[in-house]
Amino acid sequence: MADIFERDLKGEVISPDEPGFELIRAEIFRTMEKAQGIDNIPARNQKRVHEVMSDILGKPLPESTWVFPPIYIDYGKPVIVGERCFIQQNCTIYGRGGVEIGNDVFIGPKVNLISLNHVIDPEKRSSTYGRRIVIEDKVWIGINSTILPGVRIGYGAIVGAGSVKWLQTRIEAAQCGRKGLRPYHCRYTYMVAQNVARCIVISFFHRLYRKDSGPVHDQFGLAGDCH
Repeated sequence: MADIFERDLKGEVISPDEPGFELIRAEIFRTMEKAQGIDNIPARNQKRVHEVMSDILGKPLPESTWVFPPIYIDYGKPVIVGERCFIQQNCTIYGRGGVEIGNDVFIGPKVNLISLNHVIDPEKRSSTYGRRIVIEDKVWIGINSTILPGVRIGYGAIVGAGSVKWLQTRIEAAQCGRKGLRPYHCRYTYMVAQNVARCIVISFFHRLYRKDSGPVHDQFGLAGDCH
């Protein structure tokens, strides 16, 4: 019979009143206390940050990845972080449902990765269930965005600042040039959220670097909002 942590990670509904939940609660408090210990570590002391983060995750944090404190995590063992990632300050990760962060991922300040949800029924709302969040390689998540349970963000996608993501986002790129030729235009998919209940996906052509036009030009002005 699966223990309560396995059931939690599989997405089963877990009630705080059932036997074994005290183990989850104790692990959450331990993880949060460890995360609080990062707050006073200087951002340049990534060696110490990595030591604490590796303890929280239950596995080594890649040396090529940078985490800027403070960071808030409720449960780190189901969280996977790839190589060469940048996780900016004041991010929150609810990891009980599983969070998978690929390689070369940029996560802006105040981003929330929430893999846990409550049951809708008001009589059972204290019960929770998880859904894995997957962030594929080379994703850029802008400041103050929220990624909700079960979302997969596809390779290279950019999530605009202040977004609430509850649908799938994937990059849609044309061929971006061949050796010796000018880069073509690439079409990216940006997501802008008006509120939790409604998201607007805006697709547009993003002009790549050209000798006659200088660095990447964002004709819609959205990329500058993604820091």
